[in-house]
Amino acid sequence: MQRLALAAMATRFELVLAGDGPRARAGGEAALDAIRETEQRLSAFRRDSLTARVNAGAGTAVRVDDEFLELLQLCARVHAATRGAFDPGVGALMENWGFRGPHAGGAARAGFERVLVDEAAHTVRIPAGMQLDFGAVGKGWALDRAAEALRAAGVASALLHGGTSSVLALGAPPGAEAWKVRIRGGPDVALRDAALGVSAPHGRTAERDGRRHGHVLDPRRAAPVQGMALAACTATSAALADAWSTALLVLGAVPPAAPLTWTLLVPDPAHV
Repeated sequence: MQRLALAAMATRFELVLAGDGPRARAGGEAALDAIRETEQRLSAFRRDSLTARVNAGAGTAVRVDDEFLELLQLCARVHAATRGAFDPGVGALMENWGFRGPHAGGAARAGFERVLVDEAAHTVRIPAGMQLDFGAVGKGWALDRAAEALRAAGVASALLHGGTSSVLALGAPPGAEAWKVRIRGGPDVALRDAALGVSAPHGRTAERDGRRHGHVLDPRRAAPVQGMALAACTATSAALADAWSTALLVLGAVPPAAPLTWTLLVPDPAHV
């Protein structure tokens, strides 16, 4: 087994590779490069990222590349399937609530359905006043790109995670049928060619009106999530698992058509 790690997206990414040879090592290094590149492209805090360019050009059409369009398409599908519970257009709301620094104040709203994508022209236009924030899907997207790099290098067995809340499994470890992942305060989850997403409001908090609030927002109410302590799910990709775990935390329930293989919802005892 080889372990490689990287600090990115304000968390720690780790790769566990089933293999000690140079091929596995080279694949792992390529996977770390994919994570770095994803952060450079998607971080709203980097002035040179595509996300920052789109945000800076709010109200105008900004040219983007194929991968960014692919991410927007995935986000649009989950946004529609969850009726707005998952919404990457929450950047301005995050600022308004103080999760990106001092409380900014002023009016802010999400509404990813208002984002205009022109696939033929490779452009995206967000409304004035909106800011994209891929925090609820970015780590998963990075893991999916890392997994592509590992597969291209011939690595068929690996476990990848970003901050332990976004997990992706390739194959299974030697001598086992699946990778076992433990959810803090929850059950073990078996993963084989699948991904796990875990979302919880604790962690980052901000103070407003004399109260501490968790960093996951309900975009429909423009306010922090209430009533749920944790949501987790498994899916075919890490990006989907990330996005849907956030939506489940907001909804507090699993929509009938959710493309998930396993779910866990834990209510907040303070609201039961």
